[in-house]
Amino acid sequence: MIQKPDGVVSGETMSARAGDAPAASPGRAGRSLFLSGKPPMPKMRRKADLPTRICTVCKRPFAWRRKWARDWQSVKFCSERCRGDGRRAARQEG
Repeated sequence: MIQKPDGVVSGETMSARAGDAPAASPGRAGRSLFLSGKPPMPKMRRKADLPTRICTVCKRPFAWRRKWARDWQSVKFCSERCRGDGRRAARQEG
């Protein structure tokens, strides 16, 4: 190794000399506490705490699902099967 007049060993910086503590990486200096860059997950909710409805075909209660968030007001059936059975029943009656 070649030592330069200013005391820096060739190929290394002042903070990276042998015996010094490792320097913090420059990319992490301004980051928040979230390591992945994403905010933490919201707290879990119990299924009993979600709103429920009664299916118009099978008359069983079913709970709110995230995919129904936009159109919860218009949801009538608990499943695709009940939706199909409801349509078949309506065709036979009318």
